[in-house]
Amino acid sequence: MKKPLIIISFDGLATEDIAYLREKPGFKRFLAHASGSAHVKSIYPSVTYPAHASIITGCYPRRHGIVDNTKNQPERYQNPDWFWYKKDIKVETLYEIAKQKGYSVGALLWPTTGRADIDYNMPEIFRLSTRYVIGSLHGLGQHSPPLWSRRKTGDGIARPPRCEIEPSHGRVG
Repeated sequence: MKKPLIIISFDGLATEDIAYLREKPGFKRFLAHASGSAHVKSIYPSVTYPAHASIITGCYPRRHGIVDNTKNQPERYQNPDWFWYKKDIKVETLYEIAKQKGYSVGALLWPTTGRADIDYNMPEIFRLSTRYVIGSLHGLGQHSPPLWSRRKTGDGIARPPRCEIEPSHGRVG
């Protein structure tokens, strides 16, 4: 039986958070048997979808084709399409290579995996409104406790940041 390969990405995780996670029982057990790096350097600029495409392909954005979270659609600047689908990646991915080698593959909320040949796949695709991103499981998950609960706002109350689309250029902030 083949050993499983599990790739976990915490979008926006800071180096300081890794030490914190090592103290949590679930992560402590998981990390004791895992390989990883606390000193990963991202692409520049560090944007979620291009960075995740680079992780899964080993290529820079100019080669894999995912150059931003959203597509360049000036006519739809307030609500452009996102790079949700595998067809937008121009090179072979790690999960395609794994499938060719006989591995079973799963992905949970990994960017740009819509309609990918993945055995167990819940791609990151969410409904957009003109003002707010609605229904993003990833958006809720990436800011859920314990990580964001340690960060306080000016009024001393811990809360996740709002996920809004800025009307000027359609980016999620």
